[in-house]
Amino acid sequence: MLLMLILFLGLLLVAGVVVVVVVVAAKSGKRPVQPPQQYGYPAQPGYPAQPGYPQQQGYPQQPPQQGYGQPR
Repeated sequence: MLLMLILFLGLLLVAGVVVVVVVVAAKSGKRPVQPPQQYGYPAQPGYPAQPGYPQQQGYPQQPPQQGYGQPR
């Protein structure tokens, strides 16, 4: 009986953690869409977004390109 109770509580704990992770992921997925509107970029969404994204995506992409190019 104790084993069944422990297994049941363990499953409840795992299910609770999964629900929390899904909720947090859903909220974090919606947040990037809202801040541009809050900062006042809705009139020109392309101009502030385009300069920002290449800078963020540029520096992580350079090392992988060098790493993939070396092993042939």
